[in-house]
Amino acid sequence: MHNLGVGVLMKENREKPRPAPTPVQPKLEKPQLGMEQLIQRGEQLTGDNDYKGAVMAFNEAREMARKAALLQTDLDLSLRMINLLFELGEYKQCREESLAFTKSKLFDYYPGVICANIANCSFMLGEYEDAIKWFDKALESNPNDSRHMTTKGEALLRLGRMKEAEDCFTKILNDVAGAAVEGPYMLRGLAKAFQGNPEEGMADVQKAIDSLPKYFRGYMAKGVIEAGEDKFEEAAASFQTALQFHPDSKKAKEWLEASKRKEMLRFPEDFPTAI
Repeated sequence: MHNLGVGVLMKENREKPRPAPTPVQPKLEKPQLGMEQLIQRGEQLTGDNDYKGAVMAFNEAREMARKAALLQTDLDLSLRMINLLFELGEYKQCREESLAFTKSKLFDYYPGVICANIANCSFMLGEYEDAIKWFDKALESNPNDSRHMTTKGEALLRLGRMKEAEDCFTKILNDVAGAAVEGPYMLRGLAKAFQGNPEEGMADVQKAIDSLPKYFRGYMAKGVIEAGEDKFEEAAASFQTALQFHPDSKKAKEWLEASKRKEMLRFPEDFPTAI
């Protein structure tokens, strides 16, 4: 963490030795009164799930922090805004806010977090090549972050790069201790199935469901593989089960009806996203 300021030199007696400048850590910054009220307002709105209002309050407070050169406060408020924008589904604005970090001195504080934010936004926007690029940058800071590895692998899968995706998920399952396994197993199962190994793929998907019995995406993946093998009745049953865990899923309802009509499914473009 870089020092952001120096203390005030003593002036009472200029003949006395001057003490060394005292570094002021960012966490000791004291917000201005108006800014503090705005931050409190933003926190209250966040708690009330009024994310748009919270973003506006935090943004106004951030402008005040920037005018006062309170870099740590600027960083904290920017990260709060980025998280809220992502929750709002404002992925373009969220990515723009994150990209702005890469051009500022604040980037050095949390490079992995910022790169992952950009990657996740690009993924949600369907820009998978860009997502992979930024996930690779994020993984430079933390090579064993299973969340970033899993979403990178899914981006590879959605681009049709099935073998690369399979290898990515295998690395997580074999090398990352304590990682959540349902996502990697489910996605590896799909990658295997679409490389012509539906039985192996289904075995992986079943492992995902066994590890998380109410796994919506697990049953969606199960139905996809079953439909790909022309097992439409089994696929319909899988989508019906998925709907028990996510009753409002339009995609599960669409695929359930398509299976009843014995129609092909659009995968991976229509598969529910990981995030």
